[in-house]
Amino acid sequence: MRIRLLVLLLVSFCFMACDMESGRLLPTRNEIIRAAERAGATNVVVNSYMYARRSWEHPSINTNGGYRGTDIWNVQVRVTFSGAVSNTTVESAIRQLFINNDFSSNQITVFANTTSLPQQPGVETYTLPAHQTIIDAVQNFGATSVAIAIYTSNGNNVPVAGTTVPRNAAIVIRVSYSYNGLGTVVPSQAAVTLAIRNLFADFSNVTASVSPTTMFPLPSHSSVIAIASEQGANNAKILEYMAGNVVIGEFYYGSRQGDTPIRISVAHDVGANVTLVGQAVRGLFQHFTDVTISIMLAPPTRKEIINTLNEAGATSVNIIVYTVAGSNFSEGFRAINVPIRLEVNYTTLSASSNGKAAVRNLFADFTNANVFVGNNIPIALPTQTQILNAVRGNSDIGMADINAYTVNGINAFTLNFATSSDEIIIRMRAYTWVSTGFGWGQGFWQVVGNNSITANSARDRVTQLFIGIGFNLADTNVVFE
Repeated sequence: MRIRLLVLLLVSFCFMACDMESGRLLPTRNEIIRAAERAGATNVVVNSYMYARRSWEHPSINTNGGYRGTDIWNVQVRVTFSGAVSNTTVESAIRQLFINNDFSSNQITVFANTTSLPQQPGVETYTLPAHQTIIDAVQNFGATSVAIAIYTSNGNNVPVAGTTVPRNAAIVIRVSYSYNGLGTVVPSQAAVTLAIRNLFADFSNVTASVSPTTMFPLPSHSSVIAIASEQGANNAKILEYMAGNVVIGEFYYGSRQGDTPIRISVAHDVGANVTLVGQAVRGLFQHFTDVTISIMLAPPTRKEIINTLNEAGATSVNIIVYTVAGSNFSEGFRAINVPIRLEVNYTTLSASSNGKAAVRNLFADFTNANVFVGNNIPIALPTQTQILNAVRGNSDIGMADINAYTVNGINAFTLNFATSSDEIIIRMRAYTWVSTGFGWGQGFWQVVGNNSITANSARDRVTQLFIGIGFNLADTNVVFE
């Protein structure tokens, strides 16, 4: 008997649990609107959607539907609509929607009308502000581009001209706007929000928020050129000026948000301090956070290089290599970090010449220029075989080995190139054959001394080898050891 009672209790509890888990599904507001539209109604607005938690209570809990619950009773829906369909037809369609979701007919009260609805007992109604009224309130702060992103009452979009709703209707209003960040007293978001909320003083359930955007005027072409000229930049010009993906023309005087990516390229003649020019231009964009500034210069022409060397006393000039970004030089503006390589030789009758410094000064503003002037041009080093052949000469030396071959203390075979100003040292061991005169092939190998006639002759041959390649051998030393 006790076991049977326990089983009945468990079964009853299971049914109760299953019923609590399932509950009744409240249709969403959109589902209510679609049900009315299927009945022939148009411009359907859900003005009120409430329910009670107990069967004996009057509906007073606002809802948007879309969920299940076991404590949902006495649902009340109020809608307005347009169209030739009757109120009864629309009410029946909405009521049937709830019946399909496990509600009984006597639990659903639907009011539908094309003009006005029976008002809820004790709830006052007021007219919502029109869209333009809200926009005007925000524009009074000097804002521009005011837009109402969201404006709903109980989940329904509010018409442009406003509408009448209960005092406790759930109202959501969100406004976006922009303002000029310069020359204007910028209002706080709280001040703008309060101004909007004051328009809804008669309503008790209002959620208002604003989304401001700061706009700053872009510097004009003329102002950029003027600030660059103040830093000594001659013939300054703007090659590129972009704000986001928009080209900023010469006569543009508009504004952009502070986080808009700005890209500007300013060109001028060589001579001004490019760092100061860049800093001055950047100062014009102090209110922008993403600015890329490129200072462009025109590398000196071949004629300018030759004239500079002539002024330094050159009697002849030979430009061996002149490339910009890997291509032979051509006139035009280039970024200051573009790879530049110049190799130029010149002759002079002067005892001393500043040609090297003068030419390098022409490229002072370029950060990636390799300039070799006079005997400072990199030259391919002779190989070990070439050096040994020069040492042996016409059989003056029978055997020779290179012990060390360095450029500024670095193994020459790892460098391949050097300049005439580098310190080149060759250390070697060489032998000559000394015959004893007692028959063919009789004699011995003798080490060549560093100061011997044989060593000096071999040293001269090595010297000529380097001279023939292009070295002046000012710091080249051949040591026999």
